[in-house]
Amino acid sequence: MSHLHTVNSLTRLPLCLRTFDREHDRLLLIEDGVYGAVNEEQQRLLKGLSVFVLLDDLQARGLSSRVERGIAEITMADFVRLCGEADRVINWF
Repeated sequence: MSHLHTVNSLTRLPLCLRTFDREHDRLLLIEDGVYGAVNEEQQRLLKGLSVFVLLDDLQARGLSSRVERGIAEITMADFVRLCGEADRVINWF
């Protein structure tokens, strides 16, 4: 069973990762959670995971040129597709 975890704040990321199944789950950073895509400390936590970041939220914060390699920038249409592919969507707010 695959889950899509959406994280909108870096303070919620450690809790999310405790339940994360590295083999099946995906992580999407949204809203202020996108800072995890550019934060060096967070990068160590995300290494080896299937991680996506919402492009609109990156651009709104002026971070689109600073995303680390290995994190996929996605559109809202991609977000909808990921939700449809997951067995369950878990929102970490």
